[in-house]
Amino acid sequence: MDPRRIQCLIVLALSFVFVLLLAFQKSEAEVFSETANNFVSKFGVSTTNAHKPLSGYHGETISIGQSMNVMPAIGYGTGGGRTASGEDMYQSTLVYLKLGGRLIDTAMAYRNHREIGKSIRDSGLERKEVWITSKISVKKVKGKGFQGTIDVIKNILDELDVGSYLDLCLIHSQKLGKEETIQIWRGLIKAQKLSLVRFIGVSNFNRHEILDLQRATGVLPELNQIQYHPWASPEMKELVHWQTQNDITTIAYNSLGGRRFHTAKNKLLKWPLTLTNLAERYSVTEAQVLLRWAVNQKVAVIPGASSEEHMRENIIVPNFQLTDEEADNLVKAGAPKGWLVKNQETNRSWI
Repeated sequence: MDPRRIQCLIVLALSFVFVLLLAFQKSEAEVFSETANNFVSKFGVSTTNAHKPLSGYHGETISIGQSMNVMPAIGYGTGGGRTASGEDMYQSTLVYLKLGGRLIDTAMAYRNHREIGKSIRDSGLERKEVWITSKISVKKVKGKGFQGTIDVIKNILDELDVGSYLDLCLIHSQKLGKEETIQIWRGLIKAQKLSLVRFIGVSNFNRHEILDLQRATGVLPELNQIQYHPWASPEMKELVHWQTQNDITTIAYNSLGGRRFHTAKNKLLKWPLTLTNLAERYSVTEAQVLLRWAVNQKVAVIPGASSEEHMRENIIVPNFQLTDEEADNLVKAGAPKGWLVKNQETNRSWI
């Protein structure tokens, strides 16, 4: 065969192969999309939400520091009122979970780990579907230091009886003083390395105390749980700002005034008119305005509730944004009579 004819056939064959390659070639985006879809099909999770805090959770979340890790923005506080323990605690937690709530905040001091654990087991949810926060009672580890902290966390897990880890464990207060608290903090750091705890932090600590823990161990608390609401002191608001700047996530308790504000004798007390007007403007409840005020600042909230209606309101908070003027007017309105305002010493240097 003529060499030129052979050369021509080779060129035609190569051209045909090249056309086929172009026809079947996928863009980078298409390849990623297919890979993602295969990932979803195989593992049941989306690559775009791979850092979701809980399996199957689609609610609003708050970032933990600068990491890709997140936690539910709105949880259920179990530390007050008649539902704090016993059958009431069991039933209310079970209702909360069935309504779609997924973050439960408890503590050794609340004495309700067993009831909460039973609620989770009876809900039909898997451990990975529920975020559990607990707090170490410093009285229980006084004089026991590093190892005592690890033992206490194991005891919490035994009482809950729902899995081998806590999502978050906090030191409940700084009342044992600097040196003993540092030892407890070292124990928490070790517990995290042992996978007994996913995240570690503190509660009711100020800036100076947080920095002392970091200086002693090289590890900064990932979260600090404090009282925070529109009528918190300027010092407390400055603490929240400082924590945000330093990648410490804030969790607010008493966002709705605490149980003292909602006792029977206070039933006739009304919300400030400014707050009621805002609720009407956005077609929400007064409680939802207060929760949204915090969550829009990237602050997690853990309101308590004893009725299904209030639980539902707390779990499903419409997404709206108060203007700066509205937020300022809310602060100026002042806290209602009976509102629980804790005078936390933000400039205190230990006890």
